[in-house]
Amino acid sequence: MKAISLAKLALVGAVVGGSCAIAAVPAHADGWNWTAVALSQASGFVNAVADRSSADDASGAAVAACNQRIPAPTGSFGAPHDCATVLAFASGKCGAVSVGKQDPSAAESYANDEAGVPRSSKNVYTWSLGNNLTEADIDAVVKNPGRDVKILWSDCQS
Repeated sequence: MKAISLAKLALVGAVVGGSCAIAAVPAHADGWNWTAVALSQASGFVNAVADRSSADDASGAAVAACNQRIPAPTGSFGAPHDCATVLAFASGKCGAVSVGKQDPSAAESYANDEAGVPRSSKNVYTWSLGNNLTEADIDAVVKNPGRDVKILWSDCQS
């Protein structure tokens, strides 16, 4: 990993439910590789693209590959192509995506949503960045408010 000074760091963003996390990277990240992770919350598909020259390139490729995995709708039915970038990080960082079952209140345990899907089967997704895989995994699991939480995807960018 390249040594960088704090003066050269540009903190671009952080995750808190529903937005994308982008790791702190040098302002001029020439020679750094990027990983981006796209998630479809409707279908549960996760797609990661690594070793790209920029966050934008990695993000665009991850979203496109994720959307290609979702089958085309038949008639008026079919999962939406809702893939969005949830993580983008550069060399030396790791990321993780976790999934857990939504824990509905007792009053709505047996109710269905407007699409007829039982509320108790809905998934909750969270994601996190870390300096190593263990840190990213643990943080993604701890942030997830669902039940039976597990890691759906995790990796590091070298």
